[in-house]
Amino acid sequence: MKWACDVSRRRRKRASFACSLFCLALVLSSPAWSQVSGPKVPSATTKGETAAEVPKDTLGRETPRGTVLGFLGAARKGDAQIAALYLNTPLRGTSAETLARQLAVVLDRGLPPRLNQLSDKPEGSLPDQLNPDEDIVGTISTANGDVDILLEHVDRGGAGRVWLFSQKTLNSIPSAFQQLNTPPVEAFLPRFNDHPSTFERK
Repeated sequence: MKWACDVSRRRRKRASFACSLFCLALVLSSPAWSQVSGPKVPSATTKGETAAEVPKDTLGRETPRGTVLGFLGAARKGDAQIAALYLNTPLRGTSAETLARQLAVVLDRGLPPRLNQLSDKPEGSLPDQLNPDEDIVGTISTANGDVDILLEHVDRGGAGRVWLFSQKTLNSIPSAFQQLNTPPVEAFLPRFNDHPSTFERK
C-alpha cells in the first residue's frame, strides 16, 4: 500500500514538472515576450541603404577652383551653353550665354592669374567669417571702380551645394565688358611720330 502511494506521488510530481515546462514554452514563444525583449537594432545594411549620399556635380562646381577652371574650359571651347551653367543668374537661353561670353572676356583681359591660389575645398577658403558662402577670385580695375569677381555657395536642393559666379559680380560684367572690349581711340588715329608735321615738311 505504501509502495502504491509513493508511485502515485512521483507521477504527480512528473505531471506538475511537465506542465511547468509547457507553460514556460508558451510564455517564451508569445508575442508579448518578444516586445519586452528589447528594441530591434537596425543592421549595418539598413543604415547603409537609408543614408542619403550627395550626388557629385558633373561640372566640377563643388569647389571654387573647380568652378573657375570648368567655366574657363567651357569658354575656351566656345560652349557658351555650358559656361552659363556656372553663373548664378536668373537669365536663361541666349541672354545667359551672352553674359557668360562677356564674363570670359573680362576674366581673360582683366584678371591677374592666380588659379593656384583658389581654394580646392568644398567649403572654400573662408577668408571672411561674415560671408562664409563667398569666395573671391580676384579684382578687376575699371573706369567705374574695382569689380570683385566673387563666387557664392548656392544650394541646388537635390543636386547639393555648388559654387557659382556671384550675381553681385555678374551685375557689373556688362559694363566692365564694354570698357575692356572697346579698343582705345589711338588705334583708329595716326600716330604723330610716324608722320612728319606740315611744319617739318616745309
